[in-house]
Amino acid sequence: MLSSVLDLLIPPRCPLCGRLRSASGAGRGFCPACEATLPRVPAGWVVPLGPVVCAAPFYYEGAAREALHRFKFHGVRAAARPLADAMTVAAGALPPGLWDAVTWVPVSPRRRRERGYDHAFLLARETAARLGLGRPVRTLRKVRHTVSQNTLAGDTAARAENVRGAFAADAAARGRRWLLVDDILTSGATLRACAQALCDAGAGSVFCLTAAKARRLRETRWS
Repeated sequence: MLSSVLDLLIPPRCPLCGRLRSASGAGRGFCPACEATLPRVPAGWVVPLGPVVCAAPFYYEGAAREALHRFKFHGVRAAARPLADAMTVAAGALPPGLWDAVTWVPVSPRRRRERGYDHAFLLARETAARLGLGRPVRTLRKVRHTVSQNTLAGDTAARAENVRGAFAADAAARGRRWLLVDDILTSGATLRACAQALCDAGAGSVFCLTAAKARRLRETRWS
């Protein structure tokens, strides 16, 4: 009912192209034209990241790249909903019982002030709700500011060094099986650093989920 009222007061727009959704369009997601252009990762395929693996619904290119740029850098927070819808489908293609709590890769306080919001938290909040896990748990914190990983594109060693020791987890991590959420998997350096922080704090296991991944990364079917 609330969604219907909102649609009357604020007609839903596609968070990618900005066009008004038709009255018959479902929900507040991407419009059918944009949805058809999104480059999808085959269901059930994951990226090995050493001791952890990561699932993602899209390749980080084309329409998916544009959607994430609008969401992350241009204040289009509404994109969190359709991105989380796709992330939930990607997670649902894997065996159940891999996680019992959701957390996210946090931005530094400085970056959050610049953007006005923590984009990974929005994805984690929407994804956790869709998976029936309530609200995500804030357990990771960024203990030092780092340069943007985007500025180190292509330099895997520099990206790993940039985030080495940049994250820590509190006591809430202990004993839980975590679904760790972020927006983009490029080299895996940030997710590895966060997963290591969770394990150092006593996490039972860590599984990663992002909205998109670089196509060049090796994929394997979950087994």
